[in-house]
Amino acid sequence: YRAAAVTALDTGVGRVVDALQAAGLYDNTLIVFSTDNGGAAPASNFPLKEMKNTLYEGGVRGVAWVHSPLFKRPGLVSRRLMYVTDWLATLLAVAGLTSLLPAGTDSLDMWPSLQLNKASPREEIVLNLDQDTYWGLWSAAIRQGNYKLIWGQHKLLKTHVSIIKCT
Repeated sequence: YRAAAVTALDTGVGRVVDALQAAGLYDNTLIVFSTDNGGAAPASNFPLKEMKNTLYEGGVRGVAWVHSPLFKRPGLVSRRLMYVTDWLATLLAVAGLTSLLPAGTDSLDMWPSLQLNKASPREEIVLNLDQDTYWGLWSAAIRQGNYKLIWGQHKLLKTHVSIIKCT
């Protein structure tokens, strides 16, 4: 079942790459695949703790795969801090359109980090700030560096505030 899905995806991406090459567009293309956040129960997000709909790393962290002939160092594996909104500034930068990024947008250009293995410009991520009507509470979470502050979700965490070290 999963092997068939991966094979179909691989075939589809191959067709897109072939079409980009035939059109002469491949050399300036960035292909991005990204998950959303964490697998849903009963999925395992090992070695990350918990799953989707929680504020632990297994519920908020996603992975991405990026391919481009524009990379100076192909094969880079990065564990740097990046937020989903950073794709906007990054893709605009790669396209030479940074002037189109609206002022005040929480989006940072990650291209130097992805392309050249430089440090991430992002120091923190607000992961959550909302009202959970199912549990009847407000919750918030912010990650700064390797630490995350979780406020609320006391019915899930058994405490009002939790500070955890992220791996």
